[in-house]
Amino acid sequence: MEIRVQVSGERACFKRVEFAEDLVSYDVIPPLAARRLLETIYCTPDMRWRIEEIRVLRPIRSTWMSLAEAEPGTADNVTRIVAGRHDRRMANVLVDVGYVITARLEAADGQAGPHAAIFRRRVASGAYVRQPYVGLPAFTAHVVELQPDASPPLNDVRGGPVDLGWMLYDVPGDGSAGPRLFRPTMIDGVIDLRRRESLILAG
Repeated sequence: MEIRVQVSGERACFKRVEFAEDLVSYDVIPPLAARRLLETIYCTPDMRWRIEEIRVLRPIRSTWMSLAEAEPGTADNVTRIVAGRHDRRMANVLVDVGYVITARLEAADGQAGPHAAIFRRRVASGAYVRQPYVGLPAFTAHVVELQPDASPPLNDVRGGPVDLGWMLYDVPGDGSAGPRLFRPTMIDGVIDLRRRESLILAG
């Protein structure tokens, strides 16, 4: 069963895995982050979310801020003494993000319909399992469901194909392997993930 939600936030940060120390964001929300956002709203052991499409609604913009602002409660790890002086780490974050996430709800118990109904009620009422966020818990997300017959919101992203480079695709839930990366091409703001066989996967 296919479900679409519109997600927005004042700031977002989807940590690039190749940076061990620094907090640097991917340009757009990766499939793993999109799946985890849906799981904060509703998920059970009998179901899973499979991300099919990510539509970027707003131009990609980023800024720098202190890590203490991006990750509240980590102040003890932010300030480091290097050669007798304070070294305050910075975070690269996205500004004013908006996405439409299209996902398929797959239920091992054959109850995709009832699971979808619960998900929709939680989105409408805001009764989430946990507060949805865009990349970091400090950056809360506003989520609304789009009806199946509704036209997707217009986006401000144009310019034909854009190679986004290597991005995080997913991490096996059983911990049997490391993260999988993929190299998506965004076309007029849309990343189509429906044809897995056409994706360039690594890991």
